This record gives sequence, C-alpha cells and structure tokens, in this order.
Amino acid sequence: MFLSRLSSRSRNAAFALAFVGAALPPFAFADEPELRLGVTNKFDYKRLDQEGVREDALRNRLEVSATRGPFDVWMRLESLQVSDAATYDPFGLFSEGVPPETRVDKTELTKRSLTFHQDAFRATVGDGALVFGRGMLLALFEDEELNFDNRPEGLFADFDHELGRVRAIGASADENRFRGVFVEPKRFGPARVGGGFVEMWGSGVNTFIRDREQDSGAYADVGWGPASIYGELVHREFPSAPSGIDGDGKMLSAVVAAKGVSLSGEIRDYTNFEHGFHDPPTALKQHTWTLLNRINGQVIQDLDNDDVKGSLVEAAYSAGLFTSVAASRSEAHREENDDRFWEVYSEGKTTWREIVDFTVAGAESEFRFGSTFE
Repeated sequence: MFLSRLSSRSRNAAFALAFVGAALPPFAFADEPELRLGVTNKFDYKRLDQEGVREDALRNRLEVSATRGPFDVWMRLESLQVSDAATYDPFGLFSEGVPPETRVDKTELTKRSLTFHQDAFRATVGDGALVFGRGMLLALFEDEELNFDNRPEGLFADFDHELGRVRAIGASADENRFRGVFVEPKRFGPARVGGGFVEMWGSGVNTFIRDREQDSGAYADVGWGPASIYGELVHREFPSAPSGIDGDGKMLSAVVAAKGVSLSGEIRDYTNFEHGFHDPPTALKQHTWTLLNRINGQVIQDLDNDDVKGSLVEAAYSAGLFTSVAASRSEAHREENDDRFWEVYSEGKTTWREIVDFTVAGAESEFRFGSTFE
C-alpha cells in the first residue's frame, strides 16, 4: 500500500538500489550464496496499411531478474513508440478521445518487485499477481497476447504449510485498492476446497470498483477416477450503498474423460457481478477460439455478468497429441427479459509431420433481443 504513495521516480530508484544490492559481486559477500541473473527481451512491431494511411507501433520489453539467497529482484524496462495513438493502438494502451496525430515515444521502468522467501514464507513488495479458484473472487494477472494486465502494486504475503496455504494482499491499481485473505487447506482424499474474503475501494473517478465493496467466496473440487466436479460461489456486498444491490456469482462444472474421449458441462448464474478485477467463466465454447473470455465480442457486451444465466455442453475426442475433434452447444440469457444467445460450435485439429498445423472450425449462432433476431 505504501508504494502507491511514492512518486514513480522514487519507486524506480528504490527498486534500482535493491537490484544493485542483490547484484553486487560475490567478493562483496564472502559467505553469501552465488548470484543468479536472468535476462529476457520481447520485441513487437506492428503496422497498419489501410486506405492510404500507414501507422506504426513498436514495443520492446526488457526483463531482468537477480536472485541471491532468500531475495529475488525483478524489473521490466519498457520502450513504446506509436506514430498516431488516435488512429492505431494495437496494444490497447490508450483510451478513446486521444487527440489526432498523437505520437508516443517513451521508455520507462513499468514493473518491479522485491521478494523474500524463507522456508514456508514468501513475501513480495511491488507488482504482483493472484488468481483465486477460477478467478471469480479475484483475478489479478497479465496476458501479453491479449494486452491484458490488471496486476496491482503493493504487498503480497504467502505462507505454504503442510496443513494448507494462506495468502494475504494489500495493494492498489489505478486508484482501485484491495486487501484480502485467502485460505486453501491441503487436499484431503478426493476433495480440494478454499475460501477467501477481499475488501475493495474505488476513488469514484475512472475506477472499476464502487466506493466500497466486500466480496466473500468459496470453491470445492472433487474427483472420482475419470470424473470430476467443480463449484464456486461468490457474494458481493456494498456497505456504503443502499440495500438491495448485492451481487452473486455461481458456477458449476463437471467432466468425465477416458481413453481420449471427454464429456463436459458447465452452468453459471451471475447477478450484479461485473467489475474489472475478476475473470469469471463464461460457459461459452467460443472463448477457446477467440482467446479467453474477455474478447467474446457482442455476446459478453450484450449479456454481461450483471444479469446472465448460461450453460455449456461439450464432447471431444483426441486421436493423438496433435489430432482432435470437438463439438459443443452453449446458451446465455437474461433473467429480467427475453434476451437470449445460443451457439453450436465444432472444430477439428491435426498436423502434417508435426511441421504444419491445421485447424477447421465453424459455428451457428443466434441473438434474440425481445422479438429481434440476429
């Protein structure tokens, strides 16, 4: 939490000093363990050529990590160049209303963390991630392929004992603040369970969260041989708001798989359950084709998690490591009116000598808004 009160320059300087301290030559610590360094770099260049308009965008990410004894330091230096952010923004970094011909050219330290780990205890200060269960209660993570990153900055503590795991968080992201505790006992027999509580605040301006909300939830996962069933329940309350606007999220999934054949089903029921720091399952097969459930397009926009029920049934067969077929039917609808969506989806995948991969997919879908069909 205290990191959010420091200026960007102060935070960068503090982590740079921590990195230098961890990376000092071995002779500076005669009895210390050896230093381990890691460096990765990712370069992205994209160009738009359309109707006589050419725009370019470049992003380079340099990540450096250092480990010595119980300390880990990690930093990301990011360079970004965009010729016109109002016309071409392939990385999804700018909001609407950017002035035309806005050129971006900047290099800055965008992510950093310092971690201490000793036996069963682990604590991270800086940028961190946490996904509880299947993301219904809280999902703070990054997906570079989708340019999605909602990870906050703060303190993350983790105690992993033989009896179970306890995690605590106190962090903030874009003026949205979090504090919470999450407990996951060790698996007993075929069952795995967990529960958590998180309290969140928003500043009221350009935030995903109301002035104050409290979310509590639990999950259970049970398996018997080739079959498994998973359920998760989350309840939202708003202590500072009038009564009657509480939210709920419920989902249940089951899978039976044997000898390359699988049959699965999933149902969901969400009411007033929409904000930017969770990732609830959609019960739509389409999300495996369009890269996760955040870009389901019109389906998620028109039937969002503030009022939706849905179901998914899927059958699949895998003939080998690279060859498979699958078919599914999914449906979503509102409780308060007749808005509905259904889709039948199928796909097949194979390879030629493990060099060229082939995928064929097709779907038939329908929207119904009252008496209007699409």
